[in-house]
Amino acid sequence: MKDLGEFNEEKNGRSSSAERYKSISYLGVLGILIVWILWMIGLNSLSYASIIGLAWLCYSAYHYMIPGLTGEFKIPHTNITKVEINTSTAVLTFLDFNDVQNVQKISGLDKKGFKLFTEFSALIDSKNQ
Repeated sequence: MKDLGEFNEEKNGRSSSAERYKSISYLGVLGILIVWILWMIGLNSLSYASIIGLAWLCYSAYHYMIPGLTGEFKIPHTNITKVEINTSTAVLTFLDFNDVQNVQKISGLDKKGFKLFTEFSALIDSKNQ
């Protein structure tokens, strides 16, 4: 399981759109810089080791910045207060890390996801009664 922080947790800056914009900007600048370097030195003069090194650099940079791109977070089931479901969408109402009520919409549910959220909704309803 991924080591994700809760929504709005201080150590978890992944939910901020400003963080995602910053990470995407850094990756864009890195990509442009690599293309410029390759253009200046000529692709034919590169050895296989340098091509593999550049690929590894890009891969490492992407995985270093991925937490800022994804916006993923965890919601403990004890913090979920309400689940609303229709055929293809689930809406979770929950308390975040700071005990502030938030809503998260999950679109594109398949049959398995619909069944899962239906069972989870029944569990939450029985807990709230």
